[in-house]
Amino acid sequence: MVIRRRTLIKGALAGAALFSFPLQAKTTPRWVILDWGITEMALLLGITPVGVAAPDWYRRLFSQPPLPEQVADVGLLFQPNYETLFELRPDALLVTPAHRMAEAQLFPDCSVILLFVQVAPTPSATGAAESACAGTAGRSPHTR
Repeated sequence: MVIRRRTLIKGALAGAALFSFPLQAKTTPRWVILDWGITEMALLLGITPVGVAAPDWYRRLFSQPPLPEQVADVGLLFQPNYETLFELRPDALLVTPAHRMAEAQLFPDCSVILLFVQVAPTPSATGAAESACAGTAGRSPHTR
């Protein structure tokens, strides 16, 4: 049996592609975000959350960066749907300090990460929040 060079190369490339997908899937963080400012930062960093609070309102109020349609609706900003949170099985739940009182109830099986996002942000505060968000994902704030 003779194997042609093109067939060998195609097989090698197909094998490399096949084995590269599981590695990529494991490094993508599974975040649920209950704040639109943090959602915007995550999308700017190239991280698509698995769930967001009130995504239809986010799409109405924020034109950029766009929120993909596959992102799940987890309920309201301060009243998330616990069943949906449980089904999504997030690695982390990103919230603001305003959610701190409900931290134990929100999701006991994943890490809850508090990020501070100001209403009228200064460049230094925005940079600090972006760095914290990027650090949570294990990325550089300037890498997208």
